[in-house]
Amino acid sequence: MKKPILSIFLFTFALPSFCTNYLKEANEALHQKDAVRAVDLLYKAETEQPNNLIILLRLAAVHAILHQYEKAAQYYERALTIRPNAPNTHHNCGNIYSKFGQFEQAHAHYERAYTMLQDDTIKGGLFKSSIRLKQWTKASQLGASCLWWYDENIYGKTVLLDISKPGNGYGDGIQFMRYAQILAQAGARVLVKAPPPLIPLLFHAPYIAHVIRHDDSEPPHDKRFDICIASLLMTMKHVDSPRNPYVWGDPTLIDSWGDQLKKDSNFKVGICWLSNYVQELFSGEIVPSPRSISLEQLALLALPGTSFYSLQKTDGPVHSPFTLHQFDADFDQTNGRFMDTAAVIMNMDLVITIDTSIAHLAAALGKPVWILLSCESDYRWFTHTERSTFYPTIRLFRQKNYGDWSSVIEQIKIELQKAIA
Repeated sequence: MKKPILSIFLFTFALPSFCTNYLKEANEALHQKDAVRAVDLLYKAETEQPNNLIILLRLAAVHAILHQYEKAAQYYERALTIRPNAPNTHHNCGNIYSKFGQFEQAHAHYERAYTMLQDDTIKGGLFKSSIRLKQWTKASQLGASCLWWYDENIYGKTVLLDISKPGNGYGDGIQFMRYAQILAQAGARVLVKAPPPLIPLLFHAPYIAHVIRHDDSEPPHDKRFDICIASLLMTMKHVDSPRNPYVWGDPTLIDSWGDQLKKDSNFKVGICWLSNYVQELFSGEIVPSPRSISLEQLALLALPGTSFYSLQKTDGPVHSPFTLHQFDADFDQTNGRFMDTAAVIMNMDLVITIDTSIAHLAAALGKPVWILLSCESDYRWFTHTERSTFYPTIRLFRQKNYGDWSSVIEQIKIELQKAIA
């Protein structure tokens, strides 16, 4: 049995008898969900025993809970000077560096951990960081050898492309549609198996012969290709990019929304600001994902001559500190998921969004898209670049410090002023 990876949120290891009362009280504070008090007590314990490995690891974990990732990394590094051959600590340290965008350091710790412990979790972290840094040889050694077609003759064959695999989000599915076009260009008859919300979009793709719901029986086919983001990233350097756009909205809907929106002569911007809610592992609270940004922060972009339209899926109207055009409850209902959204996007001058399915949809439609990326961005966006390998119309605006969108908003404000002019 493989040795399990210790989570940075695990606090149940035994305390040695020589630990101070501060350490014991900190443990009690953690059980009471009081991380702020715990870190103060741990600082006092550290003063008494600065080289106590348990205190250093506990301080790293508590700083992670408080989202103070740079401090957490410092304590993990100190712990590694005491016990350098600890794979779990290297792995956790790599995770922490990823949290605040230090991907090279994260990769180094994943590599060190994997040399000591051939664990699937560590392997996954190393695989993703290798792709992010475009270390393709290393990624190929770690990944499956045959994830995706790109070098066999499929002319005249019927190919089933499954984009409905567990773990694939709607944004992933929209991104994967491009490969149905590539297969069709290679001479295949393409069937696509997809989750129900994406099916209305797929019906408007001329390169898809037949669309199958994820729970329907599969018609006869010669080849079957499952696709995930890892296989897409691994083989993108081998496959020519499809023509852009590769997703189309309903022409009737596009014209209908165009008639409604043409009265607005301002520079029209579609926005999406909220990702999925997540549960904090320590507090148990349900909070917005770190990808999300508030409307209050976006208010700085409400420049004269601009009109903002909500592309956000919500349960009802939202309060906005600036003028935000919102749509009624039937939006994307009668016409199908994403269909009204696609039509509205086609009538926008620009889409500004966090990393969510709206970003992929707008880019696949060929519209200009500015994506706000949090520090811990998805590895498909690589690092140190403002352009996307997959979408020529995308610009990436990266967060410099965890949770701080201010520099991103300032940069976008400058670029938006130029776009309006």
